[in-house]
Amino acid sequence: VVSPVMDEVSSQLLGALVLGFPYFARGEQTINDMSDIDSGIWLDGCLFSHTIPEAARADLTRLLPAEIREHPEPRDDFFINVDRVPHRVFYTPLNPGSPLPVAYKVGIYSWARALKAERELRWQIIGFSVLALLGALAVSSLLSHGLSGPISALVRGTAEIQRGNFSVKVPVHSQDELGRLAASFNDMADGLALKDKYHDV
Repeated sequence: VVSPVMDEVSSQLLGALVLGFPYFARGEQTINDMSDIDSGIWLDGCLFSHTIPEAARADLTRLLPAEIREHPEPRDDFFINVDRVPHRVFYTPLNPGSPLPVAYKVGIYSWARALKAERELRWQIIGFSVLALLGALAVSSLLSHGLSGPISALVRGTAEIQRGNFSVKVPVHSQDELGRLAASFNDMADGLALKDKYHDV
């Protein structure tokens, strides 16, 4: 806490009264307990934190000065790798416009859980896609079998008619267009058989 000391008569700044307190980590520990965010304070080239892991502290101490120089405004799209796991870093100045050195609140959290969720989602999508493809193949196989059976029977019946066998019958399995076509084929075969009989007479 800094308070200016002024001369009452001339209103001249004589100095400043500075009160310092030990850095108290309860706030950052509360944030850490309530979320996956590790936090600390960046001040004058040093990172003060009880929750940011040591591996991340070394990288942050090395990378933060350049990042803050290039982007002094609040930022939340800065990434570092800690033990080969991407971590998102965000920081914001705590005392902008102050004549004192600017302190930054720094937060970092691991993307390991997000990456794991992304992998699981990818496998779920692949699994559902494979199941949908297998289902589509099964349905198309059933449909093609339902179509190819009656058509094959009609082809065989036509071959019998060409050989002169007018007593051939094609099974009628349904009332749809194929079923009506099979019934018409049978009527045609009966008509040809009757015509052949009249011809013989």
